[in-house]
Order: sequence, then C-alpha cells, then structure tokens
Amino acid sequence: MLFWYHYTMRIYVSHPSSIPCVDELYLPLEAIEGHDFLFPHGPDLEKVHTKAVIDGVDLVLAEVSAPSTGQGIELGWADAAGVPVVAIHKEGVSPSRSIRRVTDQVRTYRDRDELVQQVRELLTPHGATS
Repeated sequence: MLFWYHYTMRIYVSHPSSIPCVDELYLPLEAIEGHDFLFPHGPDLEKVHTKAVIDGVDLVLAEVSAPSTGQGIELGWADAAGVPVVAIHKEGVSPSRSIRRVTDQVRTYRDRDELVQQVRELLTPHGATS
C-alpha cells in the first residue's frame, strides 16, 4: 500500500537521537518537493510537544535503524491517533520486531540517494512520474 495524495502532506520524521539526523535524514528529505517534512530536532519544533505534532500530521516516517525508547513512544502515539506509519531502515540492520505492531510498511535503503528514492516512490501517485 502506498500513501499518496494530491495535496501537500504533513510528514513527521521520527528517528533515534543517536543518528546524525541532519546529514542522513533532514537534508536528503528536504530535497523532496511537494510535502512538508517536520523534523523533531529542527527549529520549528524545538518548543512544541511532539504528541500534538503527531496528532496533526498525515504520515509518520520512522527511521528505525537504531533502537530508541523515545521513538517507540512517538510511534505508539501515532498508532493511537490513527496516523499511518512507514518505517525505513538501513540495509543490513534488523530493526526491532515491535515495529510490525504499528506498521506493515517497512522499507530498506542503502544510502542517501536510495532513501530519497524510496520516499519519493512512497509519495508518488501510481502511474505518475516524478
């Protein structure tokens, strides 16, 4: 199942605090036009309660390559609010099996370029070209 819309989606990007998020996630995802990506460590969300943000988004994109208790809480909030979750992780990493409790959408990527490709595919209407 792909998540695609004909409008701008608000997408919360959940990730463990242990990864270099700006270089590995924020910069590559900002290159994807047509949707609003909300980053937990970005200046727009510094003083906002994450639960309120998650309640108001269309999708949670979760980078799950490393374990994170805080991220688990965020994904629980998304699940409870009925917000779809898509999990992504680096090739060769086995994410927690608990991820499958909140989503059946789990994708793998090798590098930044493939990360962008995977997310674009996820957000592109069937049959459309990006």
